[in-house]
Amino acid sequence: MLTESRRFLVLSFLIPCVWLAVSCRGSRKREIAFRMALPLAGLAIAAGALFWLIHTPAPMGTVSVVGLTGIAQPKVSEGRAGPAPASGPGPVKAETTVRQTDPTTIYRLLGTMGTGQAFGFESRLGRWTLGVELLADLTWLTGIGFSYHEAFSCRFSGCAFLDYPHFPLLSEWLVGGIAGALTAAVIYGLLFTSILRSGWRGWTSGSSAVAVAVLPYALLSGDTLFSIPQFIIVCLLAQSQAETGSVSEEKE
Repeated sequence: MLTESRRFLVLSFLIPCVWLAVSCRGSRKREIAFRMALPLAGLAIAAGALFWLIHTPAPMGTVSVVGLTGIAQPKVSEGRAGPAPASGPGPVKAETTVRQTDPTTIYRLLGTMGTGQAFGFESRLGRWTLGVELLADLTWLTGIGFSYHEAFSCRFSGCAFLDYPHFPLLSEWLVGGIAGALTAAVIYGLLFTSILRSGWRGWTSGSSAVAVAVLPYALLSGDTLFSIPQFIIVCLLAQSQAETGSVSEEKE
């Protein structure tokens, strides 16, 4: 909650939901109340502690969030992306950034999810609009390949680094036309199917909860589907859980 991720702030509510699902699964009716007491008490304590941290008059220490930048971001030269030259001063060193945050970060995040900032999508809307314009001006049927990187780079990063729609379904449409968009939609559909086939086993094992938590990132961040390794991992995890559940049911 302190890393300024609005997606995690919203999806953190999945954690107590998984606790309760695990507590209820396989419990007798007379045991459900007792087994639910611990996760509910833990949730109440966590919420109370968070509320106290935000509203306490005493100054709270900040948290340092360390990040690495400058990795895997090829520069765009004259409107075209290309690999680093074979000769030169050497690879670009990653830069370490340290950002200070505190419990009030949660309030700031909630403030960016209002109507004034398009419910947190303000930074995305311009990119989505450009993507739709490229499809309308050029061709929506066959796509334009990876040349859309140039248009996004020069529009949003001054042709300095590669940029993209931050919407994988739109990226796949730009790359491969309607066939690429439909293929991406089918892959998303297969993930939902795996989650449904996993049933309660998927939720009590945590695989379905992890998949659902990754979905907002996989839907609204990154470039193409294959640029998001977390998405590929949860697809394999959900499918594995679904197959395991099917085998168990056949044995029973």
